Amino acid sequence: MKKFLTLLFILAIMPLGVMADQHATPITLEFLKKGISDGNKPLRAPSRIDLSVCYDETSHLLTVEGDESLDCEVSLRNSADAMVDYSSAIPASFDLSGLPSGTYTVVIENDSWVATGEIEL
Repeated sequence: MKKFLTLLFILAIMPLGVMADQHATPITLEFLKKGISDGNKPLRAPSRIDLSVCYDETSHLLTVEGDESLDCEVSLRNSADAMVDYSSAIPASFDLSGLPSGTYTVVIENDSWVATGEIEL
């Protein structure tokens, strides 16, 4: 009976987590290798890199989450490639509420690869 009640409780609270992230839009990332003489090449298996970038339109927050051992830097750049915000580590969170509308690029970088994704405000 105790197991049944525990299972019932877990099933009851699961929709709450889903509702909390309803407004978060995942950002698709493109992963590129760094330091190759003929330019950057796409990584063959980007699924090995545990990164998640989401933009919440309600709170205007852009969040970057992933394995903290990745030793990454995160920057947010505008359409003129000027840096708008920066974090020296992940997880990172950026408040985009004061930014003008336009296209912004999230750049996540470490020693061997770069991941980029675009967001339209």
